[in-house]
Amino acid sequence: MVGSLLLIDIGNTSTTVAEMREGCAVDIRRYPRMEGVEANVARAVQEFATVSPRGIALTSVVPVLSSLWSQGFENAFGVACWELTVGAELPVPIDYPDPLSIGPDRIANAAAAWCIYGAPAVVADFGTALTFDILVPERGYIGGVIAPGIGMMYQYLSEKTALLPELEPTETTDVVGRSTEAAMHAGAMYGYRG
Repeated sequence: MVGSLLLIDIGNTSTTVAEMREGCAVDIRRYPRMEGVEANVARAVQEFATVSPRGIALTSVVPVLSSLWSQGFENAFGVACWELTVGAELPVPIDYPDPLSIGPDRIANAAAAWCIYGAPAVVADFGTALTFDILVPERGYIGGVIAPGIGMMYQYLSEKTALLPELEPTETTDVVGRSTEAAMHAGAMYGYRG
């Protein structure tokens, strides 16, 4: 559809691509990083081949991957790719000692919350890391919290102990584990949510 936007969000674990039409995401696809960047770019271009975007926007917390995605999409769609950075014109004020050190993912979250909800607001992003970004009236974005994500919690338990196994995150309703694995799931899931 002509007039839509393609959005690319390069994260530590995966890249998400979405088509936006009239302010709504109509197609969201995730490309796990372990499958290879070049293969993911080619697959994404093929899957969005019917889109005729008026623009492409990219945000990335993995700078070395940014040009691969932007060049791949620019070549395929013939549209320049705009990348979100702290230096971009933003709708949200930034009151932070070193604005250039703020991750673009956190800036995107803050800008979206500011436009949709205003302030005060707290934005939680459950990704590879769990981030909380704080918005206050008049000052806008003032900072936040970065904590390990659920996958990191599992990985850390296995890497830093001699006897705990490596597990994948799994939902549990048991608060008290009755095996090592169940205890790890309970600790990670309830600790993460806490």
